[in-house]
Amino acid sequence: MARVATTTAIQPLQLSRSDNVHRTNEPAKVDISPPPSYDLVAKASRPENGTFLASISENFDTKFDGGNGSVMPSNDRARRHLPEKAFPYDYYAPATHEGSDFPQVSSPTSQAFPASGSPAPYISVQLGSPQGPGVKSRDRRPGVDPTTLPTALCILQSLTVANKRNDRVETRRLVQEMVRLGEDDVQARKMVEAGAIPHLITQFQNLLSSGDEIHHVIMAIGILSHDILSAKSIIHSGMATQLMELSKGARADQVRACSAWCLGRMVQSDSIAAKFIEDGFPDLLINWLTMSHNKDARRYCAWALGTLARTDALAGKLVQKGAIPTLTSHLAETAIPEADPEDICVALFGVARLARTVKFSKALAAAGSVEPMVRTLQQSLDPDVLNWSARAIGCHMRPNSSDMAEILLWEGAAQGLAKLPRSIPPEETEALGSFAFAVARFSCAEWGPGTRKALVGAGVVDALLSALRAASAIPNTDPQVHAELAFAVCFLGDVGGAVIRKEIRDAGGVEILKQVARQVPFDVKKACETAITVLTGNVFARSRASAKTALAHDWSGGCPEYPIIHPDFESCP
Repeated sequence: MARVATTTAIQPLQLSRSDNVHRTNEPAKVDISPPPSYDLVAKASRPENGTFLASISENFDTKFDGGNGSVMPSNDRARRHLPEKAFPYDYYAPATHEGSDFPQVSSPTSQAFPASGSPAPYISVQLGSPQGPGVKSRDRRPGVDPTTLPTALCILQSLTVANKRNDRVETRRLVQEMVRLGEDDVQARKMVEAGAIPHLITQFQNLLSSGDEIHHVIMAIGILSHDILSAKSIIHSGMATQLMELSKGARADQVRACSAWCLGRMVQSDSIAAKFIEDGFPDLLINWLTMSHNKDARRYCAWALGTLARTDALAGKLVQKGAIPTLTSHLAETAIPEADPEDICVALFGVARLARTVKFSKALAAAGSVEPMVRTLQQSLDPDVLNWSARAIGCHMRPNSSDMAEILLWEGAAQGLAKLPRSIPPEETEALGSFAFAVARFSCAEWGPGTRKALVGAGVVDALLSALRAASAIPNTDPQVHAELAFAVCFLGDVGGAVIRKEIRDAGGVEILKQVARQVPFDVKKACETAITVLTGNVFARSRASAKTALAHDWSGGCPEYPIIHPDFESCP
């Protein structure tokens, strides 16, 4: 009698048979074991009566080859995703079918329960690294090829053995290998999934009690804090509090930079930011930013302060601790022609994150934030500096904040915005989104004719159309940039009146928006159609379109997270 085994987790598969074949239905066997990566680390056995005939590599993306009964890598399988960032795990759970009509098997579970009379095929797995989502790296330093390093599982197995033998030299070398491997985001996720964080926390506590150097362990923990789950697992262990207390007595600038970067990487939610503020993390950062003369330490302290300002309430707590004069002074000292563009961008980011309300914006302007922002926008040619200068200027304005608009216009912000689209390379379209964001904020800051005349006189309308044309010509432009440009056209066309709308129409703005709408996602297409309605519709249609635009705009913040470059690991002791 043929035995039918099923491994589908939802219901047994019903297969049609010929009438002369007897059939027996048995309960479904469901494999609920942990991912294979954990089994290889812990040497755990599979369910009873089930053994693997070959171990699974770190690339669990496989497909069945019916010709030779092997399993080969494939990219056409459904993947599981992390809930917060939609990053795929490196394993999947395919539905398998087994019976007399399907003599071959294609999953480890079906190998554990082979059909009687059929030899179990061996698994052949090709080693490789799955391709993660394409993210443009801002780090200009030479990177490390992860294919030249040991795999995550090998490093963790060796680290476990080294810890048991109390071999500190080997442990330090393995942690350094983990840091180099973790520079690749795909490999960092693999190490987290394989259980690297508990090993590092234990190593951190052991080195802390013995008084040995812990810099590389701090860097390894920071580089693996890439999502909220990893950050919470580290914080719940008490390691973040210990690191904060240890950092209060740090005198070396490299230790301060690594500690600020590591703790800043853990701020993945509002609750974590609130906890760090209560624990005194901002006081530590402000003290280091004021006393230190090392540019790396100051860079990561300013970045961590900006990262903590995730909401208006959290920004208010930072303001109470004195973050506004500290960050403004840091911006004034950093915004000089010979400064590193990365330092200028981080200083602008810190100021922009605090400008979450009109009250905070006026306090920043009174402390001297406007002049260095506008000067960098007018003088710099670096696309990243222009991007964050325009973003910081836009964050200083809210609806009915005519005072801030007048201050910025007096310093020459309109002239700086007008030249931005002509100052960046064609492929650097991210700055165009910040440019459009600043134009939209200017349009809403004052409903009178003063701002409109200043923007038109500076050539901002022509620059906006030029930015639209440039963004539509680059195929890989971020859709969010298109949306920001469309919203800027909506705001400017509504506030500017019939003269501005006619100027945009005569310059071909409607045709450009229609062209963009044909090549972008649905949400961005709706933004382009709304902008077209503002330019061509009657008064009632324009009112409805303007209301939709105002609701879609991010009034609470507007400043995204800054993709900080990690510290130079080789320079740390």
